[in-house]
Amino acid sequence: MNRWRWYGLLALGIAVACEDQGGAPTLDAAASPDAVTGDAAVDAGDAAGDAAGDVVAGDTTTPTDLSDAWAPDAASCATLGETVCVDPTHQKRCSATGWIVEACTSGTLCLDEACSAECRDQCNQGDTRTSGGTTETCALFSVAKNGPVAPSKTSLHDRARAYNAWLRQHHLPAGGLNVATFTDATLTKVAYWGGTGDSALWTGAYLGAEALRYKATQSPDAQQNMQKVVEYIHRLYTISGHKGYMVRYAAPVKNADPRIDAIYEQNHPDFFKVSYQGTDWFYRGGTSRDAYQGPLLGLALAYEQLTSEPHRQMIREAMVDLCMELIKDRKGVKITVTFYLNGAPITLPFNADLQYVVLNPTEFVGGGPAISIGSAQNPTDYTDSSTLEGIREFFPDYSVFLKQVPLLGALITFPVPRSGSTIMLSSILRIGMLVTKGVPAYATQHAAISAHYNANIQSWLGIMKLYLFTNAQCWEKYYGLNIGFMPVYNLIRMEPDATLKAAFQNDVLAGKMWPYVKNHKNVFFSYIYASHAASATTQGVINQANKQLAMFPAPPNVDRDIDNTGKYPASTKCEGQTSVAIDTSDRRPEYFAWQKHPFYLTYDGNPKTVWPGVDFLLPYWMARVNGFLPDDATGTCLRWQP
Repeated sequence: MNRWRWYGLLALGIAVACEDQGGAPTLDAAASPDAVTGDAAVDAGDAAGDAAGDVVAGDTTTPTDLSDAWAPDAASCATLGETVCVDPTHQKRCSATGWIVEACTSGTLCLDEACSAECRDQCNQGDTRTSGGTTETCALFSVAKNGPVAPSKTSLHDRARAYNAWLRQHHLPAGGLNVATFTDATLTKVAYWGGTGDSALWTGAYLGAEALRYKATQSPDAQQNMQKVVEYIHRLYTISGHKGYMVRYAAPVKNADPRIDAIYEQNHPDFFKVSYQGTDWFYRGGTSRDAYQGPLLGLALAYEQLTSEPHRQMIREAMVDLCMELIKDRKGVKITVTFYLNGAPITLPFNADLQYVVLNPTEFVGGGPAISIGSAQNPTDYTDSSTLEGIREFFPDYSVFLKQVPLLGALITFPVPRSGSTIMLSSILRIGMLVTKGVPAYATQHAAISAHYNANIQSWLGIMKLYLFTNAQCWEKYYGLNIGFMPVYNLIRMEPDATLKAAFQNDVLAGKMWPYVKNHKNVFFSYIYASHAASATTQGVINQANKQLAMFPAPPNVDRDIDNTGKYPASTKCEGQTSVAIDTSDRRPEYFAWQKHPFYLTYDGNPKTVWPGVDFLLPYWMARVNGFLPDDATGTCLRWQP
């Protein structure tokens, strides 16, 4: 008998003796099993699984001979107190003399790294795989029952799991979020995808939801999914070849799936075909400022939660490029501008000094970017760039640009502050500071971004305090509120200076933005407000938001008809609208319901179209992380089961 086997049998005898005396068994163990983490998890995909997680649900069999597998070895035990699963009913703990095997107490199992009454999602609900010749399905597992359980119809956590599964199965052609229209109302087969214009925006929002899910649950599945979405968004930032420019959607050309090829509208001016990493791809450009907001929200949240340094580096590259392009002071840029005088359009080429812009030469007009200001109906709307080609701007004060425009500039003798744009710009630079902090290779960029932010933030704060939302068109531009709330959430939570943080929170969010929507039953805005405001003033807001979120339908979120006639009073000012905010259950289904106004009286849906459900996932996980909602599915998780 070899020395290790003798030690093992001796330890086993001691363990049995201790068990007979009512104590925990103490069996020395060897090195822990290998785990798939970081980049290996991306490469391995769904086949990867925790070292302890790939056990068959319900299998509580203890190895018949643990002496070879778990021989005493103090050298292999590096961190005192560290635990690793041996099997579903045993963990091993690092002690001064090496690994000690312990039995899980009643009501607990060892499914992740330690015996616990909890467990963590390791896969996507409904997915299948083959492991050891056996087909396994990702299904809900209960620690208490040591086996599968059915999802609860009332649990919001289980509803989030169902939405995540539905979204990943039907709404991510080539990795970007899209709306699915099926061949018929049975919703069995997708006929085509649409919504590429807003795809980047809501793909980023979905990344934010997954980052918050990981923060709340430490789910391996959330970590792996985050990495996949970061890879896709990194592609959106790099595929055009122009630094800082993010496209709306991208996919390879000549896919095995012809439905993806059908997304490419060759005659559409915003679609482009390029060679990317040696392969033909197409992308949709014409990106607006609002398209950036979802990815910016998601990238900041994901950077803080990712365990894979290569994926954090992808975020770092994208954000540094964006920040450095924005703070660049460009002189004499050839530009074409269109504006209106006396109701007639005037188009003029001239050279302008520009800052806080991102340029895309692929979309230039006449050798440079083009900007259209205002419209024939509203020629003096100087705060709005009606049309942009080859340029994305985040001007805090539009007058700096307008004063350079021939003819028009003479009329601009006043500042044109843009609060929303200023919030966006400040948030972008704050994210740039986050991802470069403490990274030696980016010390120069961190210093430049920080210096620019610190030199301007006080004047920018003054512009933010002027925040104004005009509802001259019966909430037609309600989305403008959403693209302010997204960046202000990041801006407040990332700001380390207590005085600035309080000003952002009290003078901007609570003082200027929240009053517009406080009676709108808008769950997303409510959670953003409540996550930063004083807790003593927000419990009623949280309670109302929780009540509204619970009304969100279970998937699939079909584009159903809405008729609120007689249920809510009709507006006397806005035709086809209610005069009070409607409940979530009566809202029009949407890509993201919270960016649409809550006053729809009627809506004709398409029973073959289904929305992804990111508008449930993002606020739900925001509520979980902030402690607004408890976990109503404790002791359950998604695991591979035969």
